Amino acid sequence: MKRFIRINVIIFIIIIVCLKDSYSQKKDFVYQKNPYLQTGMVNTNRITVENKVMKSAIDLTKYLPEDFVKDASKDYTEYIQKGIDENKIVKMPNFPLRINKSGLNLKSGARIVFQKKSSLNMEPNSLEVYGILKLFNIEDVIIYSPVIIGDRNMHIGTKGEWGMGIFIQSAKNIQIYNPKISNCWGDGIDIGKGDYDGSRNIKIINAEIDNCRRNGISICDGNNIIIDRPAISNTNGTPPMCGIDIEPNDNKAILENIYIINPITFNNSTAGILIYLDHFLGPIKKNVGISIENHIDNNSDIGFILGKYREQNNTNQQHIGSIDIINPIWKNNRQSINAGNNLMGPLVNFKNIKIENSKENLQKIKQELSNIKNIHIN
Repeated sequence: MKRFIRINVIIFIIIIVCLKDSYSQKKDFVYQKNPYLQTGMVNTNRITVENKVMKSAIDLTKYLPEDFVKDASKDYTEYIQKGIDENKIVKMPNFPLRINKSGLNLKSGARIVFQKKSSLNMEPNSLEVYGILKLFNIEDVIIYSPVIIGDRNMHIGTKGEWGMGIFIQSAKNIQIYNPKISNCWGDGIDIGKGDYDGSRNIKIINAEIDNCRRNGISICDGNNIIIDRPAISNTNGTPPMCGIDIEPNDNKAILENIYIINPITFNNSTAGILIYLDHFLGPIKKNVGISIENHIDNNSDIGFILGKYREQNNTNQQHIGSIDIINPIWKNNRQSINAGNNLMGPLVNFKNIKIENSKENLQKIKQELSNIKNIHIN
């Protein structure tokens, strides 16, 4: 009897050790400063404000009460919102502002200039969903050098994952230059379709996004979306926890002419870039057009994920079009690439894959690529 108990104890210990090992495959997240920003490798070509815009911009400081403070300790949301509503071209006060849970709603035709010391700091709240800068159902907007700081470190609630720095829904002809976004409860930037048509002609240049809780940038719907030279780091807190996540919510979304150019992702808890199209399946045949060029991921748990399709019913239409991954460099990852079955997906083109300091063997990498059934590798 004692021998039987001893054997069972040994077996129990072995099971616990095995479980521990399986859960410890993914490393614990540790925040690290982005070396690409420190060395000046990214965002050296900042877009400056046109002189005519700067000269005609109304300084929103004039809308603040006479006894205003410059340390973001008081909420001036309603004053800043009034200035945005009454003027087409504005510049933010040249000091930090406290913004409440309502956020700021932009209007069509707006030109928003952030000065050197301007920033929007989200007031701690318990909302599951918020947007600090909201671009809902508007068009023809240009934003220069916004600095946005979320409330993830002081958030009052525990629910939700949709506290966005820049929230773009059903917007068209939007240009955002040099955004610097950090500590959001959800995503740094979210692009989707909301309750209206999808977002179209969105251009985001030189984004720096750090320490957001869900994703750096999420693209849920869009046509002609250009993300050029983003540097996204330290995404952690609640899944997916990726630098860039391209993930439509349903079969009605559009994912065409999506261009991610020269992205650098660093130390993101799950992956540098994730493409997950399972929810995109349905009775409508969808064309996929995604191009990711010169992606560098360093030290994220996984460099690149192509999410698998789950078991589907016979009404689903296979996706057409292509996903093009050109000149990626994935280094210092526990896993360079993670790919599920692609039986319902579009053609996936890989060109010039480069893997450095991988923690996996070559056979594992080949196995992941073999999971993609509709693939071309150059």
